[in-house]
Amino acid sequence: MKHIGLADCGAITVVVALYNGRSYVRRALETVAEQTVAPAEVIVVDDGSTDGSAQVVDSTDTPFPMRVIRQDNRGQSAARNVGIGAATTDLIAFLDQDDEWRPRHLELLCRAIGKRQDIGWAYSDFDEMDSLGSTVTHRFINEHGLVHPKRTLAACLRSDVMAIPSASLMRKAALLDVGGFDEALSGYEDDDLFVRMFRADWRHIFVPKSLTRFRVHGHASETTPSSSMDRRFLESRMRYLEKLTDTVGDDYRLNRFWVRDLVLPRFFVTTVDDYSKALTRADWAHARRSAEATRQIAAMLPPRLKRRVGVGLLRYPRLCRRLLRMMRVLPPPLRRLIAPSLRVHTARRRPPWPPGVPVQPSDGEPGSAASAVDGRARIEPQQQASLQDASAHGGVRFRQGRGLRDGEASPGLVNRENHTCEQCTASCLRCVSKGIDQPTG
Repeated sequence: MKHIGLADCGAITVVVALYNGRSYVRRALETVAEQTVAPAEVIVVDDGSTDGSAQVVDSTDTPFPMRVIRQDNRGQSAARNVGIGAATTDLIAFLDQDDEWRPRHLELLCRAIGKRQDIGWAYSDFDEMDSLGSTVTHRFINEHGLVHPKRTLAACLRSDVMAIPSASLMRKAALLDVGGFDEALSGYEDDDLFVRMFRADWRHIFVPKSLTRFRVHGHASETTPSSSMDRRFLESRMRYLEKLTDTVGDDYRLNRFWVRDLVLPRFFVTTVDDYSKALTRADWAHARRSAEATRQIAAMLPPRLKRRVGVGLLRYPRLCRRLLRMMRVLPPPLRRLIAPSLRVHTARRRPPWPPGVPVQPSDGEPGSAASAVDGRARIEPQQQASLQDASAHGGVRFRQGRGLRDGEASPGLVNRENHTCEQCTASCLRCVSKGIDQPTG
């Protein structure tokens, strides 16, 4: 490890939030030791681990000072905030227990942030890997067509920011200025922090190189069941929505409808997609939770009879699944006449996996993504054909069937793979702009 370029930005503290990460944390710390820029210190906050994770940390030899702070389980955001408070340097780099850094991670982010005191957040592109450490996507942000850096508040709200903490270097003063991570959130906490720092006039800088390997667990973590993760993430989404409604809100005088035109359509689409996935794996409890969340979001959107009928149907997941299966035998014109905004691709038999086990679509395989119960984007013929492909495991799809009315925001286009882009607020791999109405606001 060499001290390269430290004069460019100053000393760095690495904060690792640890909770039952015994299988991964040693490798995470090894990637810190492999950095071309040595951190001044590493702070590991053990958030009530019960699997011996702290002992793994204690037994790991490191070429840098490292201390472990132990606390009762309070959540990842709380653990990060403890690390922020304990840091003795002006710059803080976060590393999740199951993520990994490329050797030049700190060096290049340090050079990017430099001596500019107005930059509160420097972050990079990242590679996605699965739970076994196999690479899934190189340069995730670039591959999915996400636009960075963000120049407007609308860009921060329209879709997931995807500035992940493990790919970031932040200024402690900026973190303290906005109050750190929101400990009430166990999902969207990084988006929430990004929006608050943006609105507080802290600048950010994006490095278009992949400097981090970000681990995505296909089913669940080793200690948290999938159903529990789904529930917590859904609850966090609704808290974040409430927070945005209270803090950002809509400005009728300036005709800026941040929540109505950007946030609500985005979360409506995402929550209906959650319902679709729960229906696919026969997770009735989460389907009902998603249906209730969808109802709450729909109640905040402009009233439409079609949406009300669709949302009402979601309250009965077993009936919904049966009806959607029955509709498959009808001719396409009749299906469109009966339910013009709803389309289904479900397996003819019960899925071979036990209820509650999530199903992740493989590359090139259509997942069970939903756009919106009352989709509003026009679809090119080749895009429509893509939507008609049946999923190997089943799922629900919602067909978008008409153009936008004047002043109406588009929820975007759903394609085969999940991704949120700058041009739309739905899940898609790359937004095909032809034939898609751009969002207003």
